[in-house]
Amino acid sequence: MVQSAMWSTAITVVGLILLCAIPPDSRAAVVVVAVESGGDIVLTTQAGGSLNLTGMSFDQAMVGSARIEPAGGFFMVGNLESADQYSSPPISSVPFGSGPLAFATFGTGDIFGIAGGATGSIFVPSGYIPGAPLNGTATYVGETFASRGLTPGTYVWSLPSDTITLRVVPIPAAAWLFVSAIGWLGWARRKKDLGRP
Repeated sequence: MVQSAMWSTAITVVGLILLCAIPPDSRAAVVVVAVESGGDIVLTTQAGGSLNLTGMSFDQAMVGSARIEPAGGFFMVGNLESADQYSSPPISSVPFGSGPLAFATFGTGDIFGIAGGATGSIFVPSGYIPGAPLNGTATYVGETFASRGLTPGTYVWSLPSDTITLRVVPIPAAAWLFVSAIGWLGWARRKKDLGRP
């Protein structure tokens, strides 16, 4: 059991290191990355992106909470808090899997989300000042991409003055590759230390 916990912690650490290594998408003001980490799904805004709301109309103030609906192309990250909803001309619905609506176990940071469709909506923190950084997470404990119906890939929503990108990244495969590379480097060094060619 202790060994399993150690592997889980190691995979989480490697996943977070790899998450930091993913370069931001230069086309998108806000990039959200979804990874499987330590037996959970974690969605995180990357590098505190900001959003330009020009061309969008304020709809209403509401209370939002972290959730995903892959089949409907809808996600929201952040803590349960007041949010402002903005709409725009149609935002393409960009499904990122087949899963139904699911609420996160918990969220942290700024509330932020998008729902595509004929009356596409953007959700930002109450009183959001365009250009201010957005930093939020959503964690789905004990879930996998398969159990929540997420399909790995890169998904882009186009707004009147900006874009939002969601990257669903299968970290475990990358993590094993990373761990294998570290193991190979250790083996090569040991071989060198023993004076073998």
